[in-house]
Amino acid sequence: MLPAPPKVMEKDNSAISPPRPWWLRAVQVLGTPRVKKGLAWLAALWLVLAASAYFIAPPLLKSMLSAQLGQALAREVSIGDIAVNPMTLSLRVDGLSVKDRTGRDEQFGFGQLYLNLSSFSVAQAGLVLDEIRLQAPRVRLTRLADGQLDISDLLEKWSSSPEKGPSPLPRFSLNNIQVSDGQLDLEDRVKGVRHTVSALQFSLPFLSSLPYKADVFVQPSFSATVDGSALAFKGQSKPFAPSHASELELQLDKLELSRFQPYLPAAWPLRLKSGQLSTTLKLDFAQQTNGTPTTRLSGSAQLEGLALTEASGTALLDIDQLKLDLQTSDPLQGRWHIAQLGIQGLTVGQNPASSPLRVG
Repeated sequence: MLPAPPKVMEKDNSAISPPRPWWLRAVQVLGTPRVKKGLAWLAALWLVLAASAYFIAPPLLKSMLSAQLGQALAREVSIGDIAVNPMTLSLRVDGLSVKDRTGRDEQFGFGQLYLNLSSFSVAQAGLVLDEIRLQAPRVRLTRLADGQLDISDLLEKWSSSPEKGPSPLPRFSLNNIQVSDGQLDLEDRVKGVRHTVSALQFSLPFLSSLPYKADVFVQPSFSATVDGSALAFKGQSKPFAPSHASELELQLDKLELSRFQPYLPAAWPLRLKSGQLSTTLKLDFAQQTNGTPTTRLSGSAQLEGLALTEASGTALLDIDQLKLDLQTSDPLQGRWHIAQLGIQGLTVGQNPASSPLRVG
């Protein structure tokens, strides 16, 4: 009798199964009671924070902002409304008004301020705003009979603050800056005249010290009506350039500076008797591919017939002509490249005959 053949053991493949895809394992983990409970708590917390931002934060901000501004300015401050949107990280302030020292008339105010904060503020460790929109800002100043402005208390307070050592440039990125329908009224009771700047429109693509690349949709521009005369600076952009480059031309023709002397603080030791300013400057804005912003200033400025005196009226400095030619400079980074500085007819002292220094 032949022996029975050995029994072949069949491999049990039922215990070996292919690995499950990651998403299936994630769904199974999320379906556990502990994870479900944690997600429910997170959702409830988010809803509470969102509801607080919508309904609780605005009245608190309104009260705090009114009180803090009132204390800092020593004036009555009122705010119409404040709205916070946590979904878009935006803040809207409506109807801010600051009274003058008498409490009768408005001195500062605006129709609406809109700020859109970027979440990159945390990553950049600085203030990053994707959009700033100021509508209908209003400023009303009065030169009183004693020659002082009615904001002289604020000017003296700010100018007398203790000086600190040089500090590093703050980390900020302000993008899509827009000011519309601005108005400035200056009542000069000494001369009995009133100056008005109306229909002020101003926009800048960005001002930034951070390598942050924003979605820029604003072109540089400035326009206003000054005492009935139109004033405008030309701006143009290159929307199809990778850097979104744009530029603003700043041209002035013999602007008389002495007209601004009555509105400078009386505590200043110098008096501006005359001087005409002419400029042909170009301000360029661009964003590099890595997000680094650049602001470049170039061109020339010329000052003619400058005369400075001491507060007593004693002649201090006279310059027939001062001309400055700038190569490409970066004002925000404090880098200035002067191509040429020319001075003609420099006189220091009371009169040319007895002047201790004269440069012809």
